[in-house]
Amino acid sequence: MTETNNTTNNEARASELKSEEFNTLLNLKLCNFSNINPYNSPKQYPVNIHELKEMSKVGGILEDAHIFKYLFGIETPEHFKKKEEGLDFSLYNIYFEEWNDLLIFLKFGRSQTINGKPEKILLTCNKLGSIPAYDRWYKNIDKIRKQKEDEMYNPMSPDQDTKKLYRWKSCSPNNVESFGTNNKEYSITSPCRLSEFISVMYWRKPIASKNNVASP
Repeated sequence: MTETNNTTNNEARASELKSEEFNTLLNLKLCNFSNINPYNSPKQYPVNIHELKEMSKVGGILEDAHIFKYLFGIETPEHFKKKEEGLDFSLYNIYFEEWNDLLIFLKFGRSQTINGKPEKILLTCNKLGSIPAYDRWYKNIDKIRKQKEDEMYNPMSPDQDTKKLYRWKSCSPNNVESFGTNNKEYSITSPCRLSEFISVMYWRKPIASKNNVASP
């Protein structure tokens, strides 16, 4: 019984692979990409349009990328002329490496360039009419990046407080104890030498809101 089930499953899988092979090769397009040497002809690489069609279905990562789908001939809005499937990337000054970076995102829903320049992929998306899924990912990553920057933000003096998040005071290094006693809401940061003979200790406290009046 088990052997019969395995045979049936294998036959079903073989049929599925055959259908997938047919659809993939039927929708395979050799597309032109920009050449780093402008005097040479565009480079050609295969693009799996069938894969892009699957991504374009409801629930897919390209479901709301309407301009992208129109440019590739995947979707034709009413009253629009149907385009041939495929795209001449060289007309948009897109190199295969740039398309590959975007394709990684489309396949896996994330980008390996987060520690580099996600704006580079954003530029490619914009050349292709914008991809809302990447816009959403970029906004989320940008939010996370800003949160990390805020966590690392630790100015030790007023000139380092570029975001203007603190109120600042200073005192003589000889007056630290009494100053701290009289200004308990402030935290000491670091000494600063103003000149060869003059040093001060900086103190700070967070600004609770923009409506607060700065302390004297």
